[in-house]
Amino acid sequence: MARVFDFNALEQPTLEVTLKDEAKTTVRLTIPSEGLVERFTAMAEEVKKLAQNPGAALIRAVYELAELFNSNADGLTFTAESLRDKYKIQLVHLICFQPAYLDFIAEIQNAKN
Repeated sequence: MARVFDFNALEQPTLEVTLKDEAKTTVRLTIPSEGLVERFTAMAEEVKKLAQNPGAALIRAVYELAELFNSNADGLTFTAESLRDKYKIQLVHLICFQPAYLDFIAEIQNAKN
């Protein structure tokens, strides 16, 4: 008997995020590269330290999260500027986003295959 494996039947885990623009754009974030996950995890720790003494370094570090938004199932492209200007995402929003994204990554890493 022939067996069939259909890649189209696989559903990739996503984290649905609604942005703050007038259209309330929804983007389905997908699994990023391993390197990006490592950078994000390291950056999360750095942001905690920088938050104690806010300044330009904190702002730059947090807006680097824009790269994470480019791993999405919707084919959208994001930059730090588009998150800030077009989608109205402020620094505080990205700081609040970090734990939710870390939970999403942890859930994927802990999932049984």
